[in-house]
Amino acid sequence: MATRCQFENSNDVGVFAQLTNAYALIALGGAENFYSVFESELADHIPVIKTSISGTRLVGRMTVGNKNGLLVPNSTTDQELQHIRNSLPDEVVVQRIDERLSALGNVIACNDYVALIHPDIDKETEEIVQDVLGVDVFRQTVAGNVLVGSYCAFSNQGGLVHPKTSIEDLDELSSLLQVPLVAGTVNRGSDVIGAGLVVNDWTAFCGLDTTSTEMSVIESVFKLRDAQPSAIVNEMRASLIDTMFVRSSSSSTTAAAALLYRDFIQQSLYHPVQGYFNKPQAPLSRLSQPIQFNRLLNQAEYKAVLAELYKQLQVDWLTPVEVFAPWYGRALAHYMLECRKHTLQGGSSQPLAIVEVGGGTGTLAASVLDYIAEKEPVTYSCMRYTTIEISPNLAAQQQQLIVQQRGHAQAWHSVQGDAAAAGAWVDVAAALPQQHSLQQHVFVLMMEVLDNLPHDRVVRTSPAADWQQDWQNTRVFVGESGRSRGEQ
Repeated sequence: MATRCQFENSNDVGVFAQLTNAYALIALGGAENFYSVFESELADHIPVIKTSISGTRLVGRMTVGNKNGLLVPNSTTDQELQHIRNSLPDEVVVQRIDERLSALGNVIACNDYVALIHPDIDKETEEIVQDVLGVDVFRQTVAGNVLVGSYCAFSNQGGLVHPKTSIEDLDELSSLLQVPLVAGTVNRGSDVIGAGLVVNDWTAFCGLDTTSTEMSVIESVFKLRDAQPSAIVNEMRASLIDTMFVRSSSSSTTAAAALLYRDFIQQSLYHPVQGYFNKPQAPLSRLSQPIQFNRLLNQAEYKAVLAELYKQLQVDWLTPVEVFAPWYGRALAHYMLECRKHTLQGGSSQPLAIVEVGGGTGTLAASVLDYIAEKEPVTYSCMRYTTIEISPNLAAQQQQLIVQQRGHAQAWHSVQGDAAAAGAWVDVAAALPQQHSLQQHVFVLMMEVLDNLPHDRVVRTSPAADWQQDWQNTRVFVGESGRSRGEQ
């Protein structure tokens, strides 16, 4: 599993921690709860060592290591070096390295078998990395960045790289590393993966700002949901696990055999690089001007206008919110205000709270906020409209329309995350108006959302047969106990 944590007030856990399958290094001097988070997850399996490096707390950026060894910069003191050697397992080799690029964690990334290094690292350093860590070494960049350790993180099971890594580069890196890779972010959109995440073959730690969607990607690509630390430590990953995804030559993502329909839908729609809603050309659009319905004579003219709009905008579909803007949103706003006054207990004494799941281009939120600001400015002054959005592309469109064009920065808040995950709703609760109680009413809007939610599919061949849960290429029977047994 993946765990959120924080070093003092910093979400850059990869700056202050180094994690491998054989040991973990934690910076001295931080709040005790940072160390305790690592200790509770790891202490039964590997040593968790408090230390400094070169008199600093930047142990994650100054060192690089795996199950075979640990490399530290030449500035590491004799006392620090002796403390680390005494604390690590005997089979782990610790060596100081005289390299002008002394922040080794920024310029080297590795697992137990392969290392990527900065293109300008000394030849002698390259040989030491190969010998001490027991890895194949490749001089590489990640999305054009030479600081390979800063912009990726990978274990023996998978890897996360800079969100702007091209499909071609992903394929090349995946081929070198022999693990599946995903382009993504940590800490609510940060591309500095190595600073925000540490991971081994059974667990990961990331900053508190990491969203539920980012957590889901991390747990999927690193295969953390069912990882067994004791087995991994004992075997030390003698062979790699089959990859979750198979990249086709057409640059599309296809699911492996053991992929549930819910996961297949999740990846197809919401994958951070290849998902439908994260395409460079957004599948949704909004109208530059409202349709003048009072000038249309009949349904035929309406259909003709709509057909022309689809042709001009080159989008997959226009939602009713867009087609009937701004009146669709204004009608909903009017209903919520009237319901709040006449139906809800407490009436208009409480701040108005609205949560929209899947905000699309932001048209609904903008229309609702425009109406409330116009009709009830006092209500508007203390309300909060929160949008939960899984797509970074659509979240950016919402920000541009609602805040930059319509000026609703005070009343609107965006939570980037997966509404199907509990963590997103924790962020929503934190964004409610200060006077609002969680026991009070919240209006929840979901437009064109239910049909896009990941779901399972179950079938049976006859009324007397067991129900079967469908996978992409495999089915498992679901028995009376609720446990599943596979059938190829």
